[in-house]
Amino acid sequence: MKPLRGNRNQCTACNERFNSNYPFEMHRIGQHGVDRRCMTKEEMFAAGMSLNADEFWISETKEQRKRRSREYINAEESTGTV
Repeated sequence: MKPLRGNRNQCTACNERFNSNYPFEMHRIGQHGVDRRCMTKEEMFAAGMSLNADEFWISETKEQRKRRSREYINAEESTGTV
């Protein structure tokens, strides 16, 4: 198992491991002090999260990030703002 270094972290409630703070925060849902909880694995997959090769949860894959960047650039070009 890869060590926790840098922004990598592990949730003390569900023990899942996250590649950075963003997917960690993403997996916590509900209101603080009311119904705050961790997403289930099924909910995380449904939210577009995935596991990387080191088995840390990530918010999006490199392919998803590239696609999102291309869509943004295409939208900018079509509106003439680039």
